[in-house]
Amino acid sequence: MKKLLAAAGLSLAALPAAANDGVYFGGHVGYLFGTGSATLGDPAGVASAGGSNAIGQLFGGVQLGWQTTLPSRWMVGIELDLSFMDARDGAQVLSYRATGAGYADEQLEYLGTARGRLGYAMGAWTPFVTGGLAFASTRWGRTDLTTGNEDATPGQWRLGYTLGAGVDYALDRRWTARAEYLYTRLGLTGFSFAAPARYDSLYDLHRFRVGLNYHFGAPANEEKTSDDRGPGTWEIHGQTTFIFQGYPPFNAPYQGANSLPGVGQSRET
Repeated sequence: MKKLLAAAGLSLAALPAAANDGVYFGGHVGYLFGTGSATLGDPAGVASAGGSNAIGQLFGGVQLGWQTTLPSRWMVGIELDLSFMDARDGAQVLSYRATGAGYADEQLEYLGTARGRLGYAMGAWTPFVTGGLAFASTRWGRTDLTTGNEDATPGQWRLGYTLGAGVDYALDRRWTARAEYLYTRLGLTGFSFAAPARYDSLYDLHRFRVGLNYHFGAPANEEKTSDDRGPGTWEIHGQTTFIFQGYPPFNAPYQGANSLPGVGQSRET
């Protein structure tokens, strides 16, 4: 008789963390849109113009960060990034206003963030949330509509905050791709020109961007030895056992109820 013994099971377990622990560096591109609200007083206290304008431009930049994935699969990290508007004429203008005396605008030199990141590794994918400080360097400019003279001051810092979410995907042990959304608010700030004139502005900005990161420290061909393969994966295991018992024929002078038959016998289980 042949008897088949089998066992099968399903198991959940996770791939190694979607990104290597440690320092990474990369680049990003995306699209920025939002609203700039500004008021120009020119001359200050006499004539004014205010309102809101739409913003919509392409941008690119770089990021530097550090992260680690805990045994519980939670990823924690920090990141610093800088984004620059494209180089076309007028692409850097965030807001603009004019009175009968002058025209003024504010242009973006670069926009950066310093953020914390919290994610959860699910195989090659690591969705995350992020938030922290936003900062920008802008150029304030005013053109006198009577003389045509320009009064411009670059390198003026602005502070705000940023919140967002995204997902990292591990291409291999060193490279990860990313897609993310960031909301940035730069609060109300003003600047006084020599005219005298004053310009006040605030910004609500939305950014969708994709990026590529290189992770330092891990061998490019490091073998993935983790037994934890993450939620969403499964395995099937099977087993069978075959046992043969018996003996060959032999010369038996006596055969009876209490002796082995001389013809031999066997069985399978």
